[in-house]
Amino acid sequence: MDIREFLTKMIKAEIKRNERATEEERERQELRSKKFKIMPKKTGHITKPSEYADIPDELFGDPVNYKYPIDPEHLIIAIRYFNHSKQRVAGGYTDKEWEIIGNRIANRTNGKYIYKDGKIIRAEKRQEGGDK
Repeated sequence: MDIREFLTKMIKAEIKRNERATEEERERQELRSKKFKIMPKKTGHITKPSEYADIPDELFGDPVNYKYPIDPEHLIIAIRYFNHSKQRVAGGYTDKEWEIIGNRIANRTNGKYIYKDGKIIRAEKRQEGGDK
């Protein structure tokens, strides 16, 4: 199975899982959507995946759809995944939502990275010994 087949299989499984979500789970996702200003996505997670059960909602780049976990264990992986070409379009995100997610991820790096032009990039080093 190549990567395209694998991803297609995973997306179809997530869509089926979302179809079984309860009304209460959908309402909780809607509340997260209002709080974080990111819309629910067809391929997003309505409920938190079990492998992320111990990660608080605030430690996701996209806490509405439970994508891009940004706890210490997953932060660098989230940056790499976020920066893949066409990720925004594939995820169904608007430019504004992508900016929100990018800034959430970059803000977890303690100033080492910033969000700029749709990507998370290394922050420029400040010149030391400049004018005083």
